[in-house]
Amino acid sequence: MTSVACRLLDRKSCRCKDYENRNSIVKDCIKLTLNTLRNAPWLPYSCAYRQLHEGRPLEWWHPLLSGSHDTIHQAGISVQGIAQVSEDELNSEDDYLNYIIGPNF
Repeated sequence: MTSVACRLLDRKSCRCKDYENRNSIVKDCIKLTLNTLRNAPWLPYSCAYRQLHEGRPLEWWHPLLSGSHDTIHQAGISVQGIAQVSEDELNSEDDYLNYIIGPNF
């Protein structure tokens, strides 16, 4: 894991800058489907897609329940402050080595 963010991630809000077109802009952006969810153990336990797929309810902080995108930050589970640099700011693939982080952030 690294603290390098996708070039479309707004690091302050932790939201995609162009969610609607993300798959055409970022070629390796993963499109979540039922098949992807079945084979995605790397998704965090707190991921809403994973929770619903596994039959678990959404957490209190999820914007669909809270009505606010700020609750995910208040709960301390967003990448706000963890995503240190955008992939566009790196000069080479070797630069990723400077941003390796542990599995629990």
